[in-house]
Amino acid sequence: MTVVSIRLSEELLEETDECATSLHLKRTLYIRKAIEQFNQCLKKEYTKKRLIEASLKTRAESMVVNKEFNKIRNDPQL
Repeated sequence: MTVVSIRLSEELLEETDECATSLHLKRTLYIRKAIEQFNQCLKKEYTKKRLIEASLKTRAESMVVNKEFNKIRNDPQL
């Protein structure tokens, strides 16, 4: 495992230690879990954004197809 050195404000470090202690975790494990959870959150947000973009594209295309079907359905020659 790689070692990473970070700088934290005293306030953030105290808050981190309090949270880790309340969960009965070592500081290192708490920080590692926090980073993992944040990474997962960002991945979910990115996936959600991509799904919304794809949905909007599909919706626009679907509206065009629906208009074409309506023209065919309302055509008195059919």
